[in-house]
Amino acid sequence: MTILIVEDEPLYATHLEMLAEDLGHEVLGCAVDADSALEMVKDSFPDLLLMDINIPGAYDGVETAERIQQLGPCSVIFITAEKDDRTFQRASRTGPVNFLLKPFDDLQVSRAIQLASGSPTTAANASVPKKTTEEEENLYVKTGKNLRKIPLSEITSVNADGRYCEIHTTTNRYLIRMPLQELEGRLPADRFMRTHRSHLVNEQFVESVDLQDSEIVLIGGRRVPLAKREREEFLRRIGKL
Repeated sequence: MTILIVEDEPLYATHLEMLAEDLGHEVLGCAVDADSALEMVKDSFPDLLLMDINIPGAYDGVETAERIQQLGPCSVIFITAEKDDRTFQRASRTGPVNFLLKPFDDLQVSRAIQLASGSPTTAANASVPKKTTEEEENLYVKTGKNLRKIPLSEITSVNADGRYCEIHTTTNRYLIRMPLQELEGRLPADRFMRTHRSHLVNEQFVESVDLQDSEIVLIGGRRVPLAKREREEFLRRIGKL
């Protein structure tokens, strides 16, 4: 089965592509908006769309799916963070195979794709792709028109600002559009710790803890707040004597 991914978040797009390919399907490409999706289907028409609803451009994901379906038969799986009934009703007009809410897990996506391809999906035979070492040890962040690989070992901390996260590394910082809770789920819990409702730190970069000011001092001098409710667990994790 051929699949076109329409997703403007690089982390999601890369992950969906890996899941689809691990299931044995061909990914025709990853479009970031309606215009690029409509251009791609002119060259190779997909059997299935993995479609984010909230995409930039003249049309959202629902309208883009409708326009693609006017060109030929195509199944759709919508993937979105929107939970309102109006969005669901609009999406239903295209007869989607599934409607997945972000943050999704691998099993949800795997089963949805298998249903779309006509493969029976049961608890007995469902195959959940395992993350590769490449996925486990790196994040991919969009910078301009490129995807930049960031080794997890270089991420010192993450702080949130609404729907955005700022990733700090040993040499740079990157701003991505993703809630902190969602990004936290993509980072290994044995290395990254929540220190505040809007902050995560990589424990290998913790240099000291300022108990008086309730701040964590990272290697390099950057300070991160340590909330009272996170303090006990944080001190336990770093092995306070």
